[in-house]
Amino acid sequence: MSTLNTTDIQHVIKEAEELGFEAAITSHRQLPAASDTQASDTQASDTTANFTVPAYIPLETGINSTAEFDPSELVTEEDDQVGLGAAFPVGHDRDQGSIPRLPSNDAIGFAIDNLDESEQVSISGDSIEAMIAETEEEEEEEMSLFPSQQAHSAAATDDPEAESVSEADPSKVYTSEETALEPAEPLSSQIHREEEAHRAVAALGIKPVKAEDHKLTKKLIQKVAPEGLVMVTWANFHYLDFTLNWVQHVQAANISAYLVGAMDDELLEALLQRGINCFGMQSGLSIEDFGWGSKQFHKMGREKIGLVLTFTNMGFDILVSDVDTVWLQNPLPYLANYPEADILVSSDSLHATTTDGALEMYPGAGVANIGIMLFRSSAMTFAQEWNEALLANDDYWDQNAFNDLMNRGAKFDEQRSDRLFMGFDGKLRMGILPVSTFCSGHTFFVQRMADVMGLQPYVVHATFQFSGTPGKRHRMRESLLWDADPPEYFRPAGGLLTFDMHLADLVELSAPHQQVLHSVDTSQAVPRQRTLKLDADKTGHFDLVNAQIQQVRTAMAIASSLNRTLVMPELWCGMDRWWAPHDGNIPGSSLQLPFQCPMDHIFDLEQMIKHHPVEALGPHIDWREHSLLNNSQFPQEDLAAAAHVHICLDGESDCYDGSKQVAIATGSSSSSSSSIGLQANLTDQQLQTALASLEVTAVLHFNSMMGAFGGHANHGDASRFQRRTEVYTSLWCCVDAHPGHVWYDMWWDQIPHEDRHKRQISKTWKPSTGP
Repeated sequence: MSTLNTTDIQHVIKEAEELGFEAAITSHRQLPAASDTQASDTQASDTTANFTVPAYIPLETGINSTAEFDPSELVTEEDDQVGLGAAFPVGHDRDQGSIPRLPSNDAIGFAIDNLDESEQVSISGDSIEAMIAETEEEEEEEMSLFPSQQAHSAAATDDPEAESVSEADPSKVYTSEETALEPAEPLSSQIHREEEAHRAVAALGIKPVKAEDHKLTKKLIQKVAPEGLVMVTWANFHYLDFTLNWVQHVQAANISAYLVGAMDDELLEALLQRGINCFGMQSGLSIEDFGWGSKQFHKMGREKIGLVLTFTNMGFDILVSDVDTVWLQNPLPYLANYPEADILVSSDSLHATTTDGALEMYPGAGVANIGIMLFRSSAMTFAQEWNEALLANDDYWDQNAFNDLMNRGAKFDEQRSDRLFMGFDGKLRMGILPVSTFCSGHTFFVQRMADVMGLQPYVVHATFQFSGTPGKRHRMRESLLWDADPPEYFRPAGGLLTFDMHLADLVELSAPHQQVLHSVDTSQAVPRQRTLKLDADKTGHFDLVNAQIQQVRTAMAIASSLNRTLVMPELWCGMDRWWAPHDGNIPGSSLQLPFQCPMDHIFDLEQMIKHHPVEALGPHIDWREHSLLNNSQFPQEDLAAAAHVHICLDGESDCYDGSKQVAIATGSSSSSSSSIGLQANLTDQQLQTALASLEVTAVLHFNSMMGAFGGHANHGDASRFQRRTEVYTSLWCCVDAHPGHVWYDMWWDQIPHEDRHKRQISKTWKPSTGP
């Protein structure tokens, strides 16, 4: 039997409590105070005492409780009715650094791993300290305000001409209660780093909860969904922040009948600690990101079918949605309008067949996307056959299997006013949810179809996007749909840099001349002349994009020189982006060109969040979404106190030349009352000198990037900045060629230069396909 030095034991307890655990120590296991164990003058200083490490007792709460406890440890009957549990966010200890913090043990439900009351455990007194130091070192090397998930992706299209393009190395292109609970506090952008806290738990000899202790039961479903319809999502630990964002929006829509399936024990712990309605799925899958089309991805999809089958088999109706959805309204009243529907499903269609917000016309919008589905218990036979079809063929894509079953023997009755049709060999009444309000990533983020039609969307699904998981997260941030950022995200160290973009008439000249919008009334549709070649008709788009790239690159150089975080501007595109040949507008799309495009249409977000070696590529460049200052969490006092800078291009006087600091009024930290003039083309060192007096100003705004930067004074710094940023741009796809994509070039205007593919560019840049 091992023994511990008493002081060491007290140290372990202290470190554990600083990590967020609370020791529940029974009287017969009480440790003496450190003062009680001090050696006398005749006692050796290294005296050991036979005390055991205190147990960290699991005090599970709410609807997930399965263990038996002392009556004093049980939640109240009132709490149990609503499934309440303590909700604790991940903390940030400014004294200790970025240490992921778990909440008190009573919210997590940890169990001691075979620790008998009389058993003694040997733990080094500085083991926790060493582990924390290791955590700090890893986070210092790897942590970004933008969690860096390496998502490998591919296009979701059956078009044989679709391109498979490498983008992020270059990587691959990606497709794709509140009545019961208090809203969760803002989540740390380091949320996925809770793995470090799990290591802390392991070092203390504490065993995490297990899925088998929190199984899905009929009693659990009845508790959260007494009316029989339950909203469900599921995820693994990699998508913890998406899961919490999903839950927060569900709660904000006053929906209490929801459940989250945890595919691994790590996510289960995180959900339990926050009191979120959940159950363990025991999927056996990785806690990492799933690459689109991978075996893990397909297995994850099969978990969804298993959920549908399980819920319907138990007699419940289930509204299942992928975790990369955001619910903006309670959909249950809408779904109640279709009591005869056995299945309702969302669609990948890019145009609406109706404008009244009701169901789409089948088969005009009959391309089902199973990311959002209502299955009533009457559709259990469909779920059974769907599941059997997938079990019989590992290569059968779950969404294709759904569409095949839905369309098999389908009949549409034009006399029905509700637009339901008979699918699945005429056995079930089915319907396609409106693409205008049950939105795909294209109809919401790109077309903004609900706004155009004057409708309020119910949900948005982050499909039709690029840059993998970071692209999904950023789309939501851009649209103010992401509630998972902590206060420090809006006040980064060093402050923010913003600027005005100047594009003259490039926006108006960017759209191809041959675009003809798809019409809801097919009798009025005008045949589009397809121009699928890389011709002069498309150069306007590239002129527009290049002008924006140039200004963003200049802003990045200034932000990096001043140690500020760049707020990206709104971007414009003259052509849409897809995975197959098109003439600027995806066939069938209602998008009007030009349009304000998401950042992932032009930039490679997966590369931009990576922390490349500073020695080789210079300092990391932090950035934020264009809508940051419009976020309700952004401190308005920071915006009011912003300092404004203008570039003196016309021989203005009283413009700083970088030889001395900008003078600011006594007692003021900025010069927000008037604009500060800077001479054009100052170097990084001159800008640092001139603006040193504004270091504490939260927001520094430039009225233009034209002539705002004269380069790096040090050639090595210039070279490192170029190598870092040359991979920041993405590509446009596609024309009818092999390859048919065109890479944007971050340094297109620098002649000569070497691009990201090591090609020597010695002439004026022109769009060309490949590599």
